[in-house]
Amino acid sequence: MTWGRENGDQSNCAILPWLCTYEGMDSMLNLRYRIMAEDNEALVSPVGEVWHYIRDNHPEIDLYTGDGSHPTIRGSYLAAITFYTIIFQKDPTLIPFNSSLDEAMAANIKDAVKLLVYDDLAEWNIGAYNPVADFSATSEINVLTFENTSIYTDEVTWDFGDGNLSTLENPVHEYAEEGNYTVTLVASSCGIADTVRQEFTVYVDLDSDGFSTETDCNDDDALINPDAEEIANNGIDEDCDGEDLLTSTRELQGVEIAIYPNPVSDFLYLEYATSLNLQVELLNVNGQLVRVFPENRQVLNVEGIPSGVYLLKVWQQATQHYFVEKIWIK
Repeated sequence: MTWGRENGDQSNCAILPWLCTYEGMDSMLNLRYRIMAEDNEALVSPVGEVWHYIRDNHPEIDLYTGDGSHPTIRGSYLAAITFYTIIFQKDPTLIPFNSSLDEAMAANIKDAVKLLVYDDLAEWNIGAYNPVADFSATSEINVLTFENTSIYTDEVTWDFGDGNLSTLENPVHEYAEEGNYTVTLVASSCGIADTVRQEFTVYVDLDSDGFSTETDCNDDDALINPDAEEIANNGIDEDCDGEDLLTSTRELQGVEIAIYPNPVSDFLYLEYATSLNLQVELLNVNGQLVRVFPENRQVLNVEGIPSGVYLLKVWQQATQHYFVEKIWIK
């Protein structure tokens, strides 16, 4: 950020009135440099801001050469101290070099730079455009797909936590073994870096049935998985719901009646080949009546009944013969 001329720009004063005075010219320069910095995501070295402060508070320090525009050694020293503070972000009052200026004059300039620049670095975009590392990931079995969402960065380095690295923008990584992994992303630009880490649990699909060890209750058998069809009465939980499907077969008046599924969550089926004129009741384990189903109904709706163990009483009104089957409602 440069500074206004000592008495403004008189040669262009007529067409640009704000250039007629130092205050007007310097104010416009200050504004335009800030706009350029914002538009270009750049830092500002506010030499003009410090120059203005010295003019107002230390008029004895002559910053202009005879043309009222270019700097004296004092003005150049002011600019150098400002640039040093912006570039290195260090306290300018600790600089031992005073050039040809006496100690008091150099101290006044360094104090001004500390006040306006070092003590308010954010005002001049220091840190505003530093890299900020961030990423998201989606997983499918043991493969993680990463999306780099970092900002203000030119380069990325990924460490997948299993000894493998990548510099791709959005890598896809396959893990060989199940386990917990720390993924590290380092995002950098212009020698400045930011790091972010995330923990992931990786599962594998040992039997290649499309389900990992996280959801597959038996990852050694491809026929057993959450999408498998349950086979009744074989003692195996094919669909990983925690229970084997049971079909009970009972006999009433010489007729076989199949009852399934058991456990049940919504509809219970009674299957038999001939008409028996059956009445079906659901009792709790204390023998209390819970629900009476319509006569001769072979599809029994048990939705809304609290989960637990119940007794299904199936009886024939004409003969008063009956049987009782234990039912689990999920």
